Amino acid sequence: AGPLSLAPVRYENDELFGTPEPVRVKNGVHDHLSLRTSGFEAAKRGELVEAVSLLQQYLAWAELPDPEAFNCQGQMLAHLGLTNQALLTFEQAIWASERNGDRKFKALSHQGLGEVQMQGGDFEKAAQNFRIATEIEPLDVKALHNLGKALSEVNKVEEALDALSQAATLDPQNPEILVDKAKALSDSGASAEAVQAYLEAQRAGAEADVEFFLHLGASAQRAKMVELAEDALTKVLDFEPGHVMARRLLKSLNPLASQLQITPEEDAEYSRRLFDDYAEDWEREMVEELGYQAPEELLALTLAVKKPSKKIAFERVLDLGCGSGFGGEELRPYSRTLIGCDISSEMVKAAEEREQIMNCKWLGLTYDSVELSDLVLFLQAEKDKTEAVDLVIAMDVASYLSDLKPFFQAAAQVLTQGSGLLAFTTEQPSEAQGSEGWLLKPSLRYGHSLEYITQLASEAGLSVVARQPTTLFTTESGDPIEGFHWVLRAEGPRGAEVLRALRGAEGR
Repeated sequence: AGPLSLAPVRYENDELFGTPEPVRVKNGVHDHLSLRTSGFEAAKRGELVEAVSLLQQYLAWAELPDPEAFNCQGQMLAHLGLTNQALLTFEQAIWASERNGDRKFKALSHQGLGEVQMQGGDFEKAAQNFRIATEIEPLDVKALHNLGKALSEVNKVEEALDALSQAATLDPQNPEILVDKAKALSDSGASAEAVQAYLEAQRAGAEADVEFFLHLGASAQRAKMVELAEDALTKVLDFEPGHVMARRLLKSLNPLASQLQITPEEDAEYSRRLFDDYAEDWEREMVEELGYQAPEELLALTLAVKKPSKKIAFERVLDLGCGSGFGGEELRPYSRTLIGCDISSEMVKAAEEREQIMNCKWLGLTYDSVELSDLVLFLQAEKDKTEAVDLVIAMDVASYLSDLKPFFQAAAQVLTQGSGLLAFTTEQPSEAQGSEGWLLKPSLRYGHSLEYITQLASEAGLSVVARQPTTLFTTESGDPIEGFHWVLRAEGPRGAEVLRALRGAEGR
């Protein structure tokens, strides 16, 4: 018999597998089964290229669909990093198993296809294939584990937790499953249960490395298990003394203690990492799920102070911590020139590409330009420019900064004196406020006292012209995060105004 109607996939890398040898003839018939046997033996020895070459030749002459051979070939291709070929081969394995009515290899083939998809970052499709595998083999621990991991990646936390809990019940001493279950519990907000799962994983032999102790410490911090959190986070610092997240978590456990101080550089690094990781999901989570409305509310307050007589209220606007540009959409109609700035490269990419569309009509890009920079350095560079700034706005930025003095002073240097506005939001401080005027909260965000803000404003030549209490957003558990919208006005001939006057005098 000749090849099947659905022939094995022809690979882009065929030269890797060599020229197919003629199929041997034994007793007057093609001896292709010897190729199958040799292919499986090569796979067992770890000779991946040889295994693929032999199985490819065998499948070209196989008389019946052979899901086991397709499945083995798919595994070898995946190990070789030939992702597209592996995907196609696992699809052929599924086809062959359906033709043969072989449920076992259908489940294995769906699982193999899901593993390749998960490695490539296609978690939605991976979850679909793992789910099919578990429907065929409900007690398959590996399929349940993989299903839980894929669902976690697409934020289907409850479904992920269900799959991982089933896997942990079937294999209660598997440390990898227990760790992934602990992560899912933490993502679901069940911090105390997550801690117990991490401890079970540790007893089962989970690798006690930096990542393990960091996750354990973070879950214990959220569960208010202070001693356990301190112990786990101290172990992280034993491995990496400068670990930014571990130091921040440890500081939040006892924010009034003076032994551990978080530097501005650490604040910046924490924000950079947080928003690089968060960029893709930030808008969906903050706006759609947590009710973040700061851009609309802060802009409305600012316009009420400005009382513009024309649509373009501001000639030049600096949007600090612009993120993905969500706030920029609100600012654009009122701004002649709109410049964004963010510390996260991923957020800057999103902001640069953000478009203004109204009634299905493209109006242009949201920002005239977007800079990747620390906000104070950005303002200091802006100070040397001749254009005056009408508005500096920073939505949900101060909560990631401890001492706001450098920010206020740099902003005052660029604003048009007598009319330039600084608009920003702050988070309500904790009841026990630090002597500096700010405190790191359990949310790992800073709260600032009203007295501190007012004093800094005065020192920088800024006057408070509006302050409005607000709910910034709600947490995933539904707790409101209370804070304030502020609008400050630049008063007196300072900073950039003086520099522009001096330049004018030099020119005369």
